[in-house]
Amino acid sequence: MPVTIRSVDDWADGWEFRAPVSFADVRRSALPTDGPKRSGWYLLSFNDDTYYLGESVDLRSRMGGHAAKWGDEIATVRLLPKAASKQQLRVVERSLIRELRAQKIPLRDVVHADVTTGRDALEELLSDEMQKLWIRDPRGVNARDTTPLKDLSEQEVRYSTAARRFSDLPESTALTALLRTFLEACVPSPRATEFQYWSVSTGTYGGSSFLGDSASASE
Repeated sequence: MPVTIRSVDDWADGWEFRAPVSFADVRRSALPTDGPKRSGWYLLSFNDDTYYLGESVDLRSRMGGHAAKWGDEIATVRLLPKAASKQQLRVVERSLIRELRAQKIPLRDVVHADVTTGRDALEELLSDEMQKLWIRDPRGVNARDTTPLKDLSEQEVRYSTAARRFSDLPESTALTALLRTFLEACVPSPRATEFQYWSVSTGTYGGSSFLGDSASASE
């Protein structure tokens, strides 16, 4: 029995995906440039009744990548925004893809969520030009990054005891300085990639994330 769009919508409703939005308008309506950066999952519906299930730490940027790859082949998109790490997003993505495949939904995903097409994860955060600049001057590019720090209050509560024990260590100041040096010189855009791509479980003190001001980071 052929799979109908209605059956896919029922499945998406069950997972609480948002209502379908025209793909041509999604970045203007649901993911505006002046709005917050959103991570989560999405379901693309194509004009030939095929689908693509994906995840991203920056849904707006990801939509741009798909627009460049498939253009007007995409009819609609359903979003499921969720604050989650890249690892968490991928785990759930695999489960969602398995469910859709079990229902014989025709997917354009290649083999599994472990294989991605189009833009890679780093390109969601840094353009090709910015990546070239970072290779030439990582410290300079990172220093100019003004991405707002993430609200990690939930993690602060969860790891408060570990953070206190770390701060009580006589080596804590030197270790924090070493970690900061590594992030500033070796991690592309650490302010933008914090939590989704890297984290230090004992690196939250006094309500500020690890990349906050120097005083809070070294307390």
